[in-house]
Amino acid sequence: MDSDPLFDRLQRALGPDYRLERLIGSGGMGKVYLATDLTLNSPVAVKVLRPEIATAHASEAFTREAQILAHVRHPNIVTIHHAPPRKEGLDFYIMEFVEGPTLEKRLERGPLTVRDAVKMGRDLLAGLEAVHRAGIVHRDVKPSNVFLISDPQHAKLSDFGIARAPSPPQRTGNERQSVAQEGTPGYQAPEQMSGGPITHATDLYQAGLVIYEALSNERFLAGPPSWRGVPRSIARVLRGALREEHAEPWVDARTFRHALWRTRVLRYLIRAAMLAIGGIIVGATTIILIGWWQPSGPGALPVALPRFDYIGPPAQRAVADSLVDLLRAELRSHPDFRVTTSRGWLLHWPFRAPALVIRGQVAVRQGAVAVQLSDTRPGGSGTVLPEVRAPVDAWATLGDSLTYRVLLAVWDSLSPLASSLPRGALPRTPCRLALFLQAEQLVAAGKWQNAYIAYTKAEQSDSTCLLCSWRLNEVERWLALEHDPARVRRVLSHIDSFPEWYRSLIRASQLPVPQRLDTLRAETERWRNFFLGYMQLGDEMFHRGPLDGHARAEAIPALEQAARLRPDFAPAWEHLAWVDITEGDSAGAARALHALDRRNVGDDPFALALRALLGVAYAFRFLPDQAAIDTLRHALADTVVRASSNLAAGPRMLGAFDVPHGEILFGEILAAAPARDLQRSGLIAQVFGSI
Repeated sequence: MDSDPLFDRLQRALGPDYRLERLIGSGGMGKVYLATDLTLNSPVAVKVLRPEIATAHASEAFTREAQILAHVRHPNIVTIHHAPPRKEGLDFYIMEFVEGPTLEKRLERGPLTVRDAVKMGRDLLAGLEAVHRAGIVHRDVKPSNVFLISDPQHAKLSDFGIARAPSPPQRTGNERQSVAQEGTPGYQAPEQMSGGPITHATDLYQAGLVIYEALSNERFLAGPPSWRGVPRSIARVLRGALREEHAEPWVDARTFRHALWRTRVLRYLIRAAMLAIGGIIVGATTIILIGWWQPSGPGALPVALPRFDYIGPPAQRAVADSLVDLLRAELRSHPDFRVTTSRGWLLHWPFRAPALVIRGQVAVRQGAVAVQLSDTRPGGSGTVLPEVRAPVDAWATLGDSLTYRVLLAVWDSLSPLASSLPRGALPRTPCRLALFLQAEQLVAAGKWQNAYIAYTKAEQSDSTCLLCSWRLNEVERWLALEHDPARVRRVLSHIDSFPEWYRSLIRASQLPVPQRLDTLRAETERWRNFFLGYMQLGDEMFHRGPLDGHARAEAIPALEQAARLRPDFAPAWEHLAWVDITEGDSAGAARALHALDRRNVGDDPFALALRALLGVAYAFRFLPDQAAIDTLRHALADTVVRASSNLAAGPRMLGAFDVPHGEILFGEILAAAPARDLQRSGLIAQVFGSI
C-alpha cells in the first residue's frame, strides 16, 4: 500500500471503526476501497473523491451522489451506509460491498446466456424504476456500472456521479453544450450527444444498449445493427428502448421491464407446448400468446374478457363488439391486468387459467344501449355488476363506466379492504381509482412507507377522494407523522359522503381517549362484520388504552377478531405480534410472526425494519441468550435495516417489549457506531435498560 499515498490518509479519516483493506476500483472521479466495519465485522466499500480534482464543483457533485443513494433504497441499487463530514481534506462515503464482477468484466468471458441476460435486464430496470420514482435520471447506465452477484442471478446499479433530476423542457445554448458532454461515449442516448433534454427515456435507451451488449457481446452501433445472438422476441422489446424506426418507445422502466420479462415466459410456453404435444397445437398456442402478450406486471391478475352477448337489431351488433374491444383496450392500459380474449376451451388452458372472467350482455332498445357485466371466479362464484346505459350514438362514453366497474370487481377478488369500501368517497375515474387501489394493496400487505407514497399520489391526482385523505391520516398515525390539519378538516366537513360505519370511526378518532374507546367498543358491537372497527379499537386500546388505565392485553380480543374476519390483513398480525410479545405469550406471538412471514414486504424500508424489530424482540423475550444475540446481529447485517431512519430508536423500542437485556446489548452496539445520533441513542438505551 506504500505506492498509494491516499490509503493512509483515508484510514485516518475513517478512524478506529473501520479497517481499510485494499483498493478495489478506480475511475476518473474517485477510488473505491474494501474496508471492514469493525463494529459489525462485515465488509464495506469506501468511495473517496480524488484529492487532486476535489474542486468545489466536484465536491458538490460527490455529495449529491451520496444524497441520491441515501434516498433511493432498492435491492437493485448499491446501498449507501454513511456519509461522514469531510475529514483529512477528503470527501468519502461508506457503502455496500458488492462481491461480484461488473457486467463489463463478466463480458470478457463472452456474452451472457439469454436467461441470465433477461434476469440482469429485469434487475437493472427494477433499479431504474426506483431511481425514476425518486425524480432522478441516472444518465450513465453502462456495463461497468452494473454489478452481478452470483454471476448474474442478481444485478445492482451503481455510480450516480452525474445523476440528477430530468432536464427542464426548454434549454439555453450553454446548457446544451454541458449536457452533450455527459455520459460515456458509446453509451450515450441521442439527446446526450445532441444536447437535447435529458429525461427518464435517456436511462431506458442506455439500459437497452446494456441488455443488447449482454446478449451479443457487441456494442450497439448506429445504422443497421446486427441482432445476431438476440432472440427475436427480445429484439422486439429492445427496439422500443433503442427507438428504432417503426418501434413504439417504452413509456417507463416498469413497462419495459414487464415486456422483457414476458419474453422469458413466452419461450417457456412455446417449449412446453412443443415438448408436450408436438406441433399439433402450435396454432392454438399462437392464439393464446397473441391474446396474452402485453406489458403487464409479473403479479398482474389474469382477466378473461370474451365476446359480449347481444340482444337487439342485427344492424347494431357492431356496438357490442366495439364495446368489448374498448373495454379490453382500457384494461390493457393498466399494468395490473393481463387481459385475454379467451374463447371457449381456451379459458381452461392450464397455463392461462384466469382469476376472473368478465362476461357482458349488451342490449339495444329504443335508441339506447344497456350493458350488464358479471364476473365469474374460480369455483363458480361471482357477482352481477351494476348496469350502465347511454344513447346508442354515444356508446363510446360507456368506456370509463365499464372500466370503473371492472376495477372494483377485480379489487373485490384481491383485497381484504374491498368489502368495506365506501363507494361514495372513492375516486371518480378509472385511472385515479387504480392509483387508490394500488395504495390499498400496499397497506393491506403492511408496506407502510410505500403505501404512504401511493396514497399521497392518489390524493394529489384527485383532491375529491375523501377516502384517500382519511387513509393517509391513518397511515401517518402509524408512521408517527404529523397530520395535515387542512386534510383532517376536509374529511370532517364531508363526513356525510361516508357510510354510517365509516362515519363512526372518523368521529371517534377526534374524541378524547376515554370516549374514543367507549365509542369504538359500541360500534364494534353494532357492526360485527366491519373488521376495520375491530382493528381501530385494538390499535387504540394498545397504544392509548394505558393512558386511560387499561392493560395492553385488552387490545388482544379486538385484534384477534380483526384477524379472524380478514386473515390476509397484515397490520392485524403486526399488532398481535407486538402485544403478544409484550404480554409474554410465546405461542400467540409465534403464530402472528408466522402469518407475517408468509407476506413479503418487498423493498419497503419501514416494513422491513418493523419486521426485524419484532423478530429481535421475540428472540430476546423467548429464546436463549445466544440465539437472541444471533438474531440481532443477523437483523443488523441487513443493509436496509442498517440504513433505516428508525435504527436509532431500535434499542429504546426493545424496552417496550420488557427485554432490558436486549435493550442494553443493542444499545452497546449502537454506542460503538460512528454516527453520533446512533451513539447517543445507544447510551440512552443502556441507561434505561439498566434501571
